[in-house]
Amino acid sequence: MIFLKKLKMEKGKLYTVITGDLVSSKKMDNRAFLQEKIQQIMNRVNKHFQSYLIVPFNFTGGDEFQALVDKLKVSFDIAKRWERELYPWRVRLGIGRGEISTPIADTTSSMDGPCFHRAREAVERAKRENRYLVYNTEDFVLNTSVNTILLLMEALQRDWKEIHYRRYWLYRELGTLEKVAVKEGVSRQAVVKTLKAAKYNAILEAERGVKEILINFEEKSPYLSTL
Repeated sequence: MIFLKKLKMEKGKLYTVITGDLVSSKKMDNRAFLQEKIQQIMNRVNKHFQSYLIVPFNFTGGDEFQALVDKLKVSFDIAKRWERELYPWRVRLGIGRGEISTPIADTTSSMDGPCFHRAREAVERAKRENRYLVYNTEDFVLNTSVNTILLLMEALQRDWKEIHYRRYWLYRELGTLEKVAVKEGVSRQAVVKTLKAAKYNAILEAERGVKEILINFEEKSPYLSTL
């Protein structure tokens, strides 16, 4: 299946790059299995977000992968999809926005420009600060507001166990506590107890806040691309 949009580089247009780097992958024993697993996840992410990907996710070196995205506002949903699909492995994601200085190609490996540099800087910052998602756009206020919210979210999630992630993601997917309880084969009270311990309401509100900031910012951008 071909994902690449037949688009030409537009001077002055701002693009979004998502760069991912698996945490501590070099210390893992079966890296061949891991890369195969990442490839399977990559295929699913590419298919699900196909309409937003100018250049789909591909490996760019080692266990690092990257994509060129049409809309900044969908970048957070893509990041959360990677987080869920990869668990219990963790990935650091850097999201950069800016112009590109080379023609659009089949893979991002042969492309360059400020958006790629900002994504790289974001990943490096995530490594230095032991974080999992960092934004680096042309707008200081957006960077500060979104990254501060993400920092607080990650602080709340530091003590989460597998059961917290699993039931939180099920709640996001299914929409009600009752449906999560049925899926898990437990009582509604048991689900409530788990999610309250995870401070799920605060996390949900923070996620909504990040998405609203990105949507409102992009809708005011003079270089909104069309689908």
